[in-house]
Amino acid sequence: MAKKVVSSSTSGNTEEKVSSYGLAVRAIQRDRLVAKLLEQSEGVQVPSKRLTAEVRGYVLSSVDLETSQPKFYGIDGKFENPLQDIRKISKVILDIQAYRDRIVTIIGELREKQFFLIERKRKGYKYVKDVYAKTIKAQGTQRNQEEFIESVLWPIVEKRSKIEDLISRIELVAKNLDNAWFSYKRVNENCETLQGRMESRGGREYR
Repeated sequence: MAKKVVSSSTSGNTEEKVSSYGLAVRAIQRDRLVAKLLEQSEGVQVPSKRLTAEVRGYVLSSVDLETSQPKFYGIDGKFENPLQDIRKISKVILDIQAYRDRIVTIIGELREKQFFLIERKRKGYKYVKDVYAKTIKAQGTQRNQEEFIESVLWPIVEKRSKIEDLISRIELVAKNLDNAWFSYKRVNENCETLQGRMESRGGREYR
């Protein structure tokens, strides 16, 4: 029976601490300056679904996902007609460059939002730590204090995290496009060399 009483008391103390913690967080969030920083961060739009869908369309795969067979966008892998291949490869290279340009723009816009949120957090962190020093120190260890401040500024922290995750995923697509661009450029140069040799040997020009 005594065991149940202790358990109940411990549970009650824990609930009180959680409640007290949450009340302290919300109280600081209502602070005029903190509220303003949170409101500013709320205005930052992160169109994750739209951008993810758009960028997914820029991924160049050399494998047909339905057949698992290599595909090279109409280019003859045997290079029996290099002049035609040159024309097709040139089109692919131009498409890739257009995708790369678009991704640079997207990442640039996301970086601006990221830096904006970093600055909001920096200001909020310094302000909360200075103005609410007593409340912060009451949280105990340095780690607990850091986590408390992050809880106060969580809307900013969470949105920044989403943006950084989105940037990381888009950068993977950018890397894919870079690799594809250099690969196709090299193949294009080889086709030009092959075409030149064919013409010099027999005067033949494949069209």
